Amino acid sequence: MWRSLLAHLWERCRQIDIVHGQGANYTQSIMSPLSLLLGKPSLVKASLTNDDFSSLSGSHVAPIQRVFLGMLDAYVAISANLEQEFA
Repeated sequence: MWRSLLAHLWERCRQIDIVHGQGANYTQSIMSPLSLLLGKPSLVKASLTNDDFSSLSGSHVAPIQRVFLGMLDAYVAISANLEQEFA
């Protein structure tokens, strides 16, 4: 899945201004390293408190997801609870 996404973004790199993902879960957090490869800023919108961050609690992917989320240029949190979870 991520390889296909990278190929799709790479082909359209000149047409892309920002790499954007819907959700801060593990699958969507790949947007930040992909954006670095493309030289584009990254943005993730989180809308589900706890659910977007559920894999950060005791999961084997938690360290990777934390690194990916830390690489984001910006995020949109639709609630104060989500803003605290990003902090």
